[in-house]
Amino acid sequence: MRAMRERSYRRMIKIAIFFCMIALISISGFPYSLYAEPEWKQFELMSGYGIAHLPAEVEKHKIIPLVGRFYCEVKPDGFFGADIFYTSVLEPASKMEAGGGIFWQQRYRAYSKISPYWEAEGGLIYTTLDTKEQTTNENLLLQLGFGTYISLKDNLQFDAGYRLRHYSNAGIKLPNIGINHHMLVFGLCWNF
Repeated sequence: MRAMRERSYRRMIKIAIFFCMIALISISGFPYSLYAEPEWKQFELMSGYGIAHLPAEVEKHKIIPLVGRFYCEVKPDGFFGADIFYTSVLEPASKMEAGGGIFWQQRYRAYSKISPYWEAEGGLIYTTLDTKEQTTNENLLLQLGFGTYISLKDNLQFDAGYRLRHYSNAGIKLPNIGINHHMLVFGLCWNF
């Protein structure tokens, strides 16, 4: 059992190193060298509300995330970025989640008053909530979303969107049913 646990942790460490390497490459400027100098660099703070159904426990899983994001435009209307988050778990017990990821966001009409977008993200998440759906506290995170930015000022935008968030332990240990959240998110985004 201990050997299985050690293999699981080694696999999670390799996955974490992979994501860190991608983040370091992106911060170093490699993607920017493929295109012109980025037009926009942005920071966003967002929060929201998420709900999931835990089928094995027949309970709801309710969360309130707090997310900090940094991203740059690497091609017209295409943004690459990274985020970190802390999430308060409200149900089925008062717990927490924390993690981070990297994402691609594709916007439409990025320079107009209203700019719709879609995005895809991958990352890591740690949760203190023990469930029958997940046998590990360290998990992989996949997220898809869409929304729109509404320009408030020249350097400030309001963000409203939807996210479908899935996390599971990638088959490291069974059971691995996974947890799928439906989230509404709202944020303020600053250009600099």
